[in-house]
Amino acid sequence: YQSWSALASQLQALRRFDEATQLCREATERFPFLPRSWVDLALMYRAQRDHQAAIESLEKARKINPSWAEIACELACSYNDIDRRDDAIATLKRAAK
Repeated sequence: YQSWSALASQLQALRRFDEATQLCREATERFPFLPRSWVDLALMYRAQRDHQAAIESLEKARKINPSWAEIACELACSYNDIDRRDDAIATLKRAAK
């Protein structure tokens, strides 16, 4: 999986978002129970300002690993990006428990 993630990051750095996003989608199909694959996909969506898709991907990651702090932080940021501050705060409070 690390190779997929590294390549997606490189594609994103080159601003080849469509290719990076497609690669991340394929990674979630191949590694559906690996939360990192869903986080990577969410980051690609956020980079393209598709906040709803990012939130959906992060929710999938959180279902797999509800105690991973990075997921909560990224999810809170995604909520904040679309002015859902109450959801952002609730996400962080839930993660702090």
